Amino acid sequence: MWTVRIIVTVFAFYEVVVSDALSTGYLVLGSIVTGDVYENFLALPIEVVEGNTTINTTRRQSMFLNTKPMSIDVDYARKQLYIYNEYTASLEMLNFDPETGLQNLPLKSLHSGLSRGYVTIALDWISNNLYWTDPIFRWVAVQSLQTNGHYRILVYDNIERPTGIAVDPIHKYMFWSDVGSYAKIERSSLTGNGRKTIISPGKNAQPIALDVDIASSKLYWVDNLRDTVERSNLDGKERSTIRKEYLQDNAFFDIAVLRDVVYALELSSSTGGKVHLFNKDTGVSHAKSIESKYSGITCVTLFAPQPTITDYCSNIPCESICVSETTGPECLCREGFTLNADGRTCSETTGLLHRALVWATATTVCAADITGIHDELKYIATNKTCFPNLGSNLNWLTVDSHDQTIIFADGSDIYKVALDDVHTKQRIASATENVTGLAVDWGSKDVYWCQGKPGTGKIKVLSQTTTNMHTLISSGLNNPKALNVIPWQSKMIWIQGRSGSYQIKMAHMQGTYIQTIVDWKFLFEPRDLTVDATTELVYFIDGQDLRSVKLDGTQLTTIDGGASKSILPLKLHSYKNHLLVADSGVNLDVVSLMETSSNSYTLTTLVAVTDIGVFDITEQPKEKGACDADNGFCQHICIPLGRERICQCRFGYVLDDNKETCSSEPLSDNFMYVSDWYNDEIYQVSLINDAVNALDIKHIDSPTGVLYNSITKRIIWIQTSSTKIHSANANGTGYSEVFDVASAEPHRLALDYSTGDIFYTAEGSNTLPTKFTGIGVVSPNGIHRKVILEGVKPRAIAIEPVKGFLFWTDYGTSVLMRANTDGTNIVTLYTSLESPNGIAIDISASTLYVADGGTTNIIYRCGYEANTCVQYFKDTEVRLRDIQLLGNYLYYTAWNKVSITKLHKTNTNDTAQIANNAEFGRLNCISLHSSKFFQINVGVLKDPSPTSGIGDFTSNTDTYSSSKIMYIGAGVGGTIAIVIIVVVIVIVFIKCGRKKPQTSARYEENPQHAHANAALEQSSMFEGGAVTLRTHDEKPYSMPDNLGGVSHNSGRLTIDETIDPIKHCPTNDAPHPPTKWRKMPRNCELSDVYSTPSKERRSVLNSSDQC
Repeated sequence: MWTVRIIVTVFAFYEVVVSDALSTGYLVLGSIVTGDVYENFLALPIEVVEGNTTINTTRRQSMFLNTKPMSIDVDYARKQLYIYNEYTASLEMLNFDPETGLQNLPLKSLHSGLSRGYVTIALDWISNNLYWTDPIFRWVAVQSLQTNGHYRILVYDNIERPTGIAVDPIHKYMFWSDVGSYAKIERSSLTGNGRKTIISPGKNAQPIALDVDIASSKLYWVDNLRDTVERSNLDGKERSTIRKEYLQDNAFFDIAVLRDVVYALELSSSTGGKVHLFNKDTGVSHAKSIESKYSGITCVTLFAPQPTITDYCSNIPCESICVSETTGPECLCREGFTLNADGRTCSETTGLLHRALVWATATTVCAADITGIHDELKYIATNKTCFPNLGSNLNWLTVDSHDQTIIFADGSDIYKVALDDVHTKQRIASATENVTGLAVDWGSKDVYWCQGKPGTGKIKVLSQTTTNMHTLISSGLNNPKALNVIPWQSKMIWIQGRSGSYQIKMAHMQGTYIQTIVDWKFLFEPRDLTVDATTELVYFIDGQDLRSVKLDGTQLTTIDGGASKSILPLKLHSYKNHLLVADSGVNLDVVSLMETSSNSYTLTTLVAVTDIGVFDITEQPKEKGACDADNGFCQHICIPLGRERICQCRFGYVLDDNKETCSSEPLSDNFMYVSDWYNDEIYQVSLINDAVNALDIKHIDSPTGVLYNSITKRIIWIQTSSTKIHSANANGTGYSEVFDVASAEPHRLALDYSTGDIFYTAEGSNTLPTKFTGIGVVSPNGIHRKVILEGVKPRAIAIEPVKGFLFWTDYGTSVLMRANTDGTNIVTLYTSLESPNGIAIDISASTLYVADGGTTNIIYRCGYEANTCVQYFKDTEVRLRDIQLLGNYLYYTAWNKVSITKLHKTNTNDTAQIANNAEFGRLNCISLHSSKFFQINVGVLKDPSPTSGIGDFTSNTDTYSSSKIMYIGAGVGGTIAIVIIVVVIVIVFIKCGRKKPQTSARYEENPQHAHANAALEQSSMFEGGAVTLRTHDEKPYSMPDNLGGVSHNSGRLTIDETIDPIKHCPTNDAPHPPTKWRKMPRNCELSDVYSTPSKERRSVLNSSDQC
């Protein structure tokens, strides 16, 4: 016998004053029982007192029904409360009227079998329909409250974790949030049509609950990751944050809006839950939160008058589900039924989406009930579902009956589309050549395909779970085609070869144990094959014949199917005891494997068929495989082998000894880094042997700008749609965010080695609170300054340290620009560009190379002055991206190339492809390093330090200059020799011995010193032991032999033409550097360099080779 105990709950309530509230009602809270407190529902009166609204805590009502209400909604006119009860995983209804007093009335079950996830509900009180989201079943559904439990799933594709839901029966909208891998809020009509994404807050967001304020036509939601209350118009525009909280371990969970108050529920494990009250326009808190100390508040709604409109469903015009739309009723059918021509009644259509014939033409994919192969007129001619305009060269398809998705190839691109009402086409992979065979493992969801021509064939696999791609077989393939997989045996099978050498091959699904099933001696011209799972027979087209063979290569047989010998069969698919054959005419032939040839016939309504498949879950048996759980514990790709599995790594990685994780070992010299936007990777490519290693770090997402610091040996990069500059060691450790630009999205990077300053181009965005478009610079200690504050889409950037120039391109205005490194003296150099994406500098020749993408694909060679650009090289239709210079060679990337091109800077006939590999996606930016060509340039530049004139910075300039000097010494470490002192010593000995006017360099103090030349510019490049110093009239002081054939004249040294003799020749009393000089250690063996403290500086680029 049950014993009912009533225990008073202790609540702390506070009076809430809301100005200009015009209605009364009740704040209704759902709660779960904790401890000895038995309350599930509470109603707190909202009353108008002298024009103000208050929460009356003295008239609170509560009731206990032994439920776990996780979502509630109210029908005010009908006096009903709707509940999602997690205890019973069902939808329930309760007669509910706090105005007359709550009574413990029985619950009425409406719909059972929901998941026990975070199901939320919303009521259309006009049409009397209840909507809900189910994140475990991944759908949005509706149930009529007028008919006998009829329900329909409205949204079930392209949805990961639907949570919040709200309906607006006045404006006829349904809203729901999806907090999957990429959070979003979507909107549709009340029937699920017209679906569109209206809010895309991104990965670091979780809009968990929604409500519509009908009076203001606004959508409100709470985000339990961002701790915000936000709103937008009903179309998603004018999004704004109403309130932002710091909830620490708690989170917003539900929301309701009435008049000018937002009620936001905060889940709290320590306090039992809180309801915050904010002004819906300003976010100002009206009072302290409503808090339960003993029971856990789980959901919130409002019992108050609801706006009304004409109800076209009041007379129940529909057989199943009625939705009151703007102009009249719209009828929906329950699951498994479709609407008849009368628009009111429904007919059962069980099997349409579960067993279906699927076929492709060059542009379209269609599906129809599989029984249509025996009743073409009824099921195919009039009831087919088509996806038009999917491509122009649809040549292969495969299906996953479990996910009800069609995977197809359009030339070299692979897409998938769901057999549903939305028809969303999604590209999942791109091959480097036309796809010649396509298959899916419906257990692991891995997609397999073959591609290639004679001698270049490949078989590849894509994990749809991790999006990693891997080449299974890349050698020994000759014209591979017609790939099929047999998941339950972990095998794959295909045709390869040419006339006189055709073979049917089989291998394990990881690409090993390749064997021949049918040799060339028994084949004429095989075109396609298919596998019958039940009989383990392989059926294939050979010339004009249909043949079969066992998987072990035995029982090779020709089938007398009665197909017309005058028409050439091209594609086939087995379904139970049928062979479906697409011929070279226009039709689809159905061949019975159980009957005589007279029972074979042609489907005349299917024309120009390019491939065939069948949806039937029974034809794709699925057991829980080794890769189903946690990706088989594989870090990258899991390949099933029956009940076992092996792990494989994506491009640029190798499998570790544990056979599960993947890693990459970086090179130490002679390499380039290249960002791959499509693969979300940064690759290190050897300049010696084309080896490719991926930067082993998980923080990379659509990388763009990339830079390698040869001193610190760290890689620096930028990511698409991010405001941050990232950095890590070459082995992937030591990740850090260098700087958050915040007001812009940075694109490209350039490094000043003398200071460690990082220059970047940036573009403002409407999604950012403030917009900055231009160029900024960040010092090693994090000080930031904006040096260029103009442009539309600044893109490529480069620093010329000798002359103190900054060069950049603007993708938005298609120009090449120049300025001093402090942002002064801006000059437009060239305007006849289309899509300038890259800049390389040849300092020795005072020359720029500009990569212009788009449709031109021209590399221009330009001087430092305006209108000096001329076409140097053209690479047609490649969409040029970045370009860099190393030694005598240019290296450039292009989006339409899977390699990096090496091009001589003065000889366009001297070209080569570096790391030509089909695994690359969209190659973007590059950064090069070789100790042989790593140069030092010494020059006087205008100081672009963040403390020299722009911004609200307080850093001491002299201290900052010192940090710039120390950056170089600290970066290279060890003993550093400097060329200038050696040259001074040598020349001093020579000149002192000859008693002639001194022509060597000497110590130089501050530029104000009488012997200092304010225009002093000096440059040297160390390579192969060569050092060059020049006067301002280009007369060399010393010219060692050119070791290696590379020009060493990288700049000029402007000093006094006539230099006073140094009176103290190198003896024991030779002068030492003044104390105000700061010693700048360098990684050379010859001498030291000293620099004066001033706003001018010497930029020194190091050589790790020689000095």
